[in-house]
Parts: sequence; structure tokens; C-alpha cells
Amino acid sequence: MNRDELHAKAVRLERELRETRELLRRACHDPGAFTAELAGTRAYAFDAARPAAEVVSGCADSLDRYGFCVIDDVIPAGEVEAVREEVAAARDVISRNIQAIGELSGKDAPPGGPPDGAGGRVELRPVRRVGHPPKPPNDIVWMPRFARHLASPVVTALARCVLDDHLRIAQLHPRIVEADKPEGTGEAAHREHPVVRGWHTD
Repeated sequence: MNRDELHAKAVRLERELRETRELLRRACHDPGAFTAELAGTRAYAFDAARPAAEVVSGCADSLDRYGFCVIDDVIPAGEVEAVREEVAAARDVISRNIQAIGELSGKDAPPGGPPDGAGGRVELRPVRRVGHPPKPPNDIVWMPRFARHLASPVVTALARCVLDDHLRIAQLHPRIVEADKPEGTGEAAHREHPVVRGWHTD
């Protein structure tokens, strides 16, 4: 077999393995066992460095099968720290800007000029409906490093595959979750915690 044939065979066997595992999961009807197996195999995860068509196909299958997928290494390891710092800094700017918008929309500007929002000014986005309060811009505008990775070709190819060609990032809100406290995130009992955001769809 030549290289292309071996690659095609590997893709076919991986797909058959996923399908067989799914059949086994359905046969045993044990959610705990299935969750443990999924955590061990990471069948929902795909490496961004692999061929884009393979990643998109695998992720689309994972979304259909499990409801989620993970694309590993979209942000190269050497850039993770800088992106993390950018997101943490953006959170503070976003918070100040939202607070300043609230102060302006709730009452007249305080003495001495408008409140200090983002970079000494308040940033707003257009509101198309008359009578509705002003809104802040999409949070991603404060995170240009992260935005480049969010718009990674493999990520946008997947979005186009499962949606269509006409897509945009309508919302993005950073949630910083402590790595040593992941338990409980997303559970209803913890919903009011500031770092918790349950799985949901907009």
C-alpha cells in the first residue's frame, strides 16, 4: 500500500472503531462507563495539526455523536501564556467598560466628564432598536491575539461545515476557571458562581 492508501485505511479504521464503541455504549446503557471510556480515549478530541479535512470530519462526527468536540493545539503551546494574560487583562477592561456604560445609561454623566471605561473612554456598539440601552462591543475586540486563533482556518472550516458559509462570532464572553477547581462547573447548584457557565446554546 502506498502512503495515501495507508492514510485512507487509518481514517476508515478510526471511524469504524468510533462506530463500534458507540454500538457498545448503546448496548450496555451505562452512562458512567461510557463517560469513563470517553475520558480515557478522548474520542471527541482532534489535533489541529492534522489535515483540515480529517479534523473537520472527526469534529463534525463528534458533535453529532456527543454534542461537543475539542480541537487540540489551536493555540500553539508557546503562545498560550501570552493569550492567557491578554484574556485576563481584557476581563478587567470589559468590566470597567460595562460599569461605565451602566453609569452613563442610568443617570447623567458624573461631574468631571464621562466615567473611565476602556482606555479612558466608553466603548459602545450600535443598537439598532430605538429605546434600547447602549451595549458594549463584542468582548473579542479586546483580545486580538485570541481572536486570530478563534478564527483559525480549522475552526472556521468546522463552523462552516456544521452551520453554513455565512457565519460570524456574534458573542464571546471570557470565563476564567481555576484549573485546580474544575469540579462543579456547569452544574445547576453552582450557576450563580461568577466563573461558572453551564452548557447552553444561544
